[in-house]
Amino acid sequence: MRTILFIVQKEFRQIFRHRTMLPILFLMPFVQLLILPHAADYEVRNINLQVVDRDASGFSRQLISQFEASDHFRIVAISDHKAPAIDAIERGEADLFLEIPPYFERDLLRDQHAQLQLSIDAINGAKAGLAQQYAQAIVLDFNQDILVEWLPRLNLPPAGATPRPIDITYSNWFNPGLDYDTFMVPGILVLLITMIGGFLSGM
Repeated sequence: MRTILFIVQKEFRQIFRHRTMLPILFLMPFVQLLILPHAADYEVRNINLQVVDRDASGFSRQLISQFEASDHFRIVAISDHKAPAIDAIERGEADLFLEIPPYFERDLLRDQHAQLQLSIDAINGAKAGLAQQYAQAIVLDFNQDILVEWLPRLNLPPAGATPRPIDITYSNWFNPGLDYDTFMVPGILVLLITMIGGFLSGM
């Protein structure tokens, strides 16, 4: 035990004897802990989206407005046929395009079912996967709006709907907003401690 105390005492003397160790020990970790979580951000924003609206209905405009309201997508153009969207992806001007088919609103009101096509430039696989997840989340929110607001208002309950016996409610503990800064801080802290330990032992 006395040996450990002597070693600790020696290290403290060494730290305060060499003034260059103090910034490395205290200032550098603080600055890096403030900067690196914001630099290591895995969110993708301003994904270029082209919309092919072949229905031009109220429901299609509502869906487009939900994409416009998202921070993840930036609508570069809206057309009524597919050729411009394909050209935009081939030229790299769009990362994906969403095709809303004809009779989209009619099918939702009459059959309570409709299909959308999402075509993604998957050269960057990670970006394509995130874009698909973001788009699916927006379409899911739109679908819930239709089920909750429009169909009951028109006295059109979902066809063949059966009550779900179990409803799953998600709650994100410790990081409710799924903020990447919070994800990165613990890992960066461990990395900094390891690096600083190596620096100090080499001085």
